[in-house]
Amino acid sequence: MRISALILLALISANSAVAGPIKIGVIAPLTGPVASWGTDTQRALTLANESFGAGRFEFIFEDGQCLGKEAAAAAQKLVSVDKVHFGMVVCTEEMQASAPIFDRGKVTVVAPGATAASISGISPYVFRTWPSDAFGAQLITKYIKGKHSKVGVFSEGRGLPQEFAKAFTAAAEAQGIGVINENYFGSDREFKSALLRLSRKGIEGLLVNSDSESTFVNVLKQLRELKISLPLYGNMVGSSQAFRSLAGELANNVVYYDVPVLSQKGQDSELLTEFEKRFGAPNSAIFMVASAISSFRAIVDASKSPTDPRSVLLTNEFESAIGKFRFDKNGDVVGVLPSLKTIKDGKVVEIN
Repeated sequence: MRISALILLALISANSAVAGPIKIGVIAPLTGPVASWGTDTQRALTLANESFGAGRFEFIFEDGQCLGKEAAAAAQKLVSVDKVHFGMVVCTEEMQASAPIFDRGKVTVVAPGATAASISGISPYVFRTWPSDAFGAQLITKYIKGKHSKVGVFSEGRGLPQEFAKAFTAAAEAQGIGVINENYFGSDREFKSALLRLSRKGIEGLLVNSDSESTFVNVLKQLRELKISLPLYGNMVGSSQAFRSLAGELANNVVYYDVPVLSQKGQDSELLTEFEKRFGAPNSAIFMVASAISSFRAIVDASKSPTDPRSVLLTNEFESAIGKFRFDKNGDVVGVLPSLKTIKDGKVVEIN
């Protein structure tokens, strides 16, 4: 009898960690120049929780502003004060700053964003449903090989752009393409001197590597004012609806990397339709919505483990709005690869 009681007590104790509410701390840019990505994530998670959360989950949202200092403070609060069971992080710089804090607290994170190549393997507790920017760098490099012998990279001096500049430079130089790097800051409003310096160094194409839609468009406007005409490339910011709306005709012919077209028949795909009915088209990218839903789906499954949710994430295959996917040993998503796209007359066209 005593043994049976001990076994029962152990079972109750093991499952108490997943008894509701299960707290999920979300660090996302809810204010600032890239708030559209955070707002869309917040709305997508709220919708997904209503759909398949079964009343077991509580989200605690913190405004990381895509900045390291703010994200570190948010993570410290979530781990130490709120005692969250899981974390979710949207931006690269937020993930870089918060990963050590989540790691020390042994809090498993499934990030719907945080796309930099450097996030791969950053912590055994960090997973992500958005593919690494390294794939995007390789795609653009393959596209420009044979077209340009030297390209300029005009990068904003913060997380995502700086990380992508490293990945792109390495990929381009491996293909024998020369790269000239020039940095700027989001607080800057005048880029003409730097753009003129780049154009005078014999570049044959320009990668506008910004962290926000507004700075991307500001660079495009000043290129036009300077009458600098070069083939233009962009990072994943080019995939956002906000960018296309702000840029108008300036966005035409910009080549950027994005994720493949999402299936309309997969699990949770109906939530993408419901999102647009309730909130309108995403201001960021539809994949941001899909990735947030898919990250939550992975957490829902992982929360069923009474011992180590990471074992579920490392061994299971999942299916959600981004399709079928799994995670590799570095926490990177497997099964989702980006594609190359451009903009023609305001419309997105996939490049084969």
